[in-house]
Amino acid sequence: MYKTQRAFSLIELLVVCCLIFLLGTLGFAHSSFLNKMVVRGEAKKLYQVCSHLRSKALATQSEHTVTFDTKNNFYFVDGVQEKLPRFVQFGFLSGTKGPPSTSTIPITSAITFKKNRILFGPSGKVQAGTVYLVDKNKKHMYALSSPVSHIPLLRIYYHDGKKWRLL
Repeated sequence: MYKTQRAFSLIELLVVCCLIFLLGTLGFAHSSFLNKMVVRGEAKKLYQVCSHLRSKALATQSEHTVTFDTKNNFYFVDGVQEKLPRFVQFGFLSGTKGPPSTSTIPITSAITFKKNRILFGPSGKVQAGTVYLVDKNKKHMYALSSPVSHIPLLRIYYHDGKKWRLL
């Protein structure tokens, strides 16, 4: 009489390996998408902060600023420190050209505003420059830009690896 041995068949083992591979692939794709959304959310938050300060400067007829600390990944708004999420940092993708509206010059600094600060004047004027945000893996990049113009504009851009796209 033969004893039956309980073991996995080759097909069962292949199915389990395929499922583990599939779950790993989905998890990796999900984390990349999550990183992109976190950077996008932070760019939109910074846009809202800047819009608020511009309105506040107009209403109070006084200057307001946002000051950036690129080494520690935070910025100051009216004396309050705002820390970037751990997946986001001030930075840029190497080889990318900017500013986003006329991308002709290679980017060399994560902040192009003078003295790493955005100045909002009492007339509503916004200092020209750009803030670049990337995820820690440096795969996704967004920019908050204020062009040189008579009309104060703030715009958010996304770099898709080839060119800038206005959000």
